[in-house]
Amino acid sequence: MEHPNLTEAKKRIEKANQSASKKLDFYGLRLTNVPEEVWKLTNLTILNLHTNQLRSLPEEIGRLANLTILDLSYNQLVRLPSEIGFLTKLTTLCLSNNQLRSLPEEFGSLTNLTYLSLHNNKELIYPPYSMIKSFNVAKKVLEFCQTHPNVFTRRGRRKNMWKTLQLMYIAQVDSHCSETFGKLPTEVLNLIEYFAISEPYIESKKRKRKE
Repeated sequence: MEHPNLTEAKKRIEKANQSASKKLDFYGLRLTNVPEEVWKLTNLTILNLHTNQLRSLPEEIGRLANLTILDLSYNQLVRLPSEIGFLTKLTTLCLSNNQLRSLPEEFGSLTNLTYLSLHNNKELIYPPYSMIKSFNVAKKVLEFCQTHPNVFTRRGRRKNMWKTLQLMYIAQVDSHCSETFGKLPTEVLNLIEYFAISEPYIESKKRKRKE
């Protein structure tokens, strides 16, 4: 017998399909999977999956290219598929209160974001460096750092050493990225400077061990 909440979800999908609705709300249904029929509703602009039990999203999420608002807060997501980068019309993306450990580099394609919520993802240390390439989301890096104080802890710094060095390299060779870095807040620039100072020190330690 089908779970009653899944039955309810399918009723809402059918109703949205028949009425050509651009909004689909699954708030609080405690779904463990998104019904396959959702990915056929390519006209959707708002998809609310707040307070469910999703552990992952399928590649098909990329079909919903017209989404402007996607709420995935209060789930159990560990990772996101790279196809999230196809949702280039997104202005609001809510990912708070999950179990995310990293974000795909394709996040850099979400240049229309004006609101990004990432708090209460305890294993998530730093956003992908592709986000820095876009001026529109540079301020989101600050917001991330402000809501993730572990970025500035010893463990957080060491864990993200090499990613940040890659950021520095991009800033040096990409003029647009350099302009973006110039607008980042002092605390983020200080974090980058820390990595720059630490990198040769770590390399020297490695050489000494080999000797």
